[in-house]
Amino acid sequence: MPDFDLLMEEWSPAMERAFKEIPFPTPDIAMDTAEYASVMLAMLGIPRHKNANNKSLIEGLHVMLTLYQDFSNNIHF
Repeated sequence: MPDFDLLMEEWSPAMERAFKEIPFPTPDIAMDTAEYASVMLAMLGIPRHKNANNKSLIEGLHVMLTLYQDFSNNIHF
């Protein structure tokens, strides 16, 4: 599993600009679910490691959703 503290760090200004200029693909793109999930993980910098049981996509999605939960719990309005 990747280091959550590292993934929770603030992105550089260049990365923030790139996210504004290059939109995330929408779910209606011509990809199957596994391909779409792989693209989203790559864009967010969440690594996928090869492992014996080939569950790296599930583990990556777990990390992404856990990060989302942590971010949403830390938002103060």
